[in-house]
Amino acid sequence: MPGTPQATQLAVIGGGPGGYAAAFLAADLGMQVTLIDQEAHPGGVCLYYGCIPSKALLHVAKVLEDARQAAHWGVTFAVDDADAIANKAAELGGNVVVPPFDAPWVRTTVIADPQGATFTASKFVPENKSLAEKADAAISGS
Repeated sequence: MPGTPQATQLAVIGGGPGGYAAAFLAADLGMQVTLIDQEAHPGGVCLYYGCIPSKALLHVAKVLEDARQAAHWGVTFAVDDADAIANKAAELGGNVVVPPFDAPWVRTTVIADPQGATFTASKFVPENKSLAEKADAAISGS
């Protein structure tokens, strides 16, 4: 409870990567530990904005690249729903750079994460074949 004096064996000031590691180690060693941090959710810049989100984005980029490379062996992937992906991006603090739209054979959206990296999400939609036929007719002049 804030403002109420409490006894503890160890007070760790700062809940960043060093603080929470020290607090966990001391607790694992049997000490009574109090972690003091100015944020409501301790963890520091590393946990919420720096190291961990960056590593998560790098992991996702690697998975996407592996998926692209799988096409050399005839394995391809598609998103389930471009509209849902655009909504989720906005919900997570990203931006919808290009709102979902229908194109020949696909429904596509372009999203950006909070740091500005952009991603294109497309869903194969056989019903959009008519758009492809219209585009081919416009190009050929028929």
